[in-house]
Amino acid sequence: MARHLAGVPKGVPKEASCRSSAGRAYYSAFGHIRDVLESAGFSFPRTGLAHGRLVALLRRSSHERIRAAAGELQYLRWMRNSADYDVGDTRTPRDPFDPFRAGLAVCLATEIIDVIDAHAARDPSLGIPRQ
Repeated sequence: MARHLAGVPKGVPKEASCRSSAGRAYYSAFGHIRDVLESAGFSFPRTGLAHGRLVALLRRSSHERIRAAAGELQYLRWMRNSADYDVGDTRTPRDPFDPFRAGLAVCLATEIIDVIDAHAARDPSLGIPRQ
């Protein structure tokens, strides 16, 4: 869905489509990683606190690339927040949320998911120690 929206489907307002794409990209990566970690025995609250817990777990990984993915996921969440909450904000100048930014979010989410999947195939816990 994120990739489709980033392409700005015919008849859909361009900026709304791009903003929605960033949100779908973030949630696809977040949900995928959460599912991978739950399958490995980690648990997450069913609240907004799950986002921070997921990033904190990734940062504890013994795999450098998984730790880097934590930072990328945080950046992707920032993009999603900007897409959702900076609509019409005139207090500070902002770049428009355009197809380039939407495409960047989709590419980043895809890259993060690919990294997680590659590591999970060898190490389902992603190198994250149990506490």
